[in-house]
Amino acid sequence: MPVSFEAQQVFEVRVLHSAKSPARNCRVPSWKMVTVMNNLSSIFKHRAEFLRALRANKYEVTPGGIYFPGAKLDFGGHFETAVNGRDIQIDPNIVPTEGLQYIIGAALGGVTPSTGFYLAPFSGNVTPTSALTAATFSTTLTEFIQYTVTSRLQWVAGAPVSGAISNSASPAAFTMATGVANQTLYGAGLLTSNVQNGTTGSCVAATLFSTPRTGLNAGDVLTVQYTLSSSG
Repeated sequence: MPVSFEAQQVFEVRVLHSAKSPARNCRVPSWKMVTVMNNLSSIFKHRAEFLRALRANKYEVTPGGIYFPGAKLDFGGHFETAVNGRDIQIDPNIVPTEGLQYIIGAALGGVTPSTGFYLAPFSGNVTPTSALTAATFSTTLTEFIQYTVTSRLQWVAGAPVSGAISNSASPAAFTMATGVANQTLYGAGLLTSNVQNGTTGSCVAATLFSTPRTGLNAGDVLTVQYTLSSSG
């Protein structure tokens, strides 16, 4: 499903306070929002102002996204994963330089917006950095492709709710293929190409799981959600 630039711009930045969630079978960090926007209307209403700020280079690059000092707004994101519907884990993203260039280019018209975004797990114990690109994603992070379909799974975003947009209504479900045994997955990425081990397009975001997903066997299902929102 095509995602408008407005949707692409809604990221999330949160402050981590290490604490266990009381929810059963969950390993979820306790996050405290600096300030959470109640909805996206102000972003849509002032889209022209954000575009002017981008054109004038009146923004700052952060590890998780973009900060607009004039509006005092951060844009960033996080990945949420579960194994067989249990053991939920939330990890903040990094937005590589290539991802920022894509976002800014799509905003200003220099880059054609992607018609889709796709999720890809990886099995390398490697921390994604700002230098990560779609061309190096597979080899640097060791993209994991031993699941039951032959392409990366699409990030199917729902309608924006409470200042955020995500695929929570339709999580990407990676079912481990026959032959997978005691597999460990270390993270996931969001890219504009659906080709497994592909080298084209842009790497928009990635994360290294705070706790690796271990002991995955054939038939196990890793679900991946990606949420974009804002704070200020």
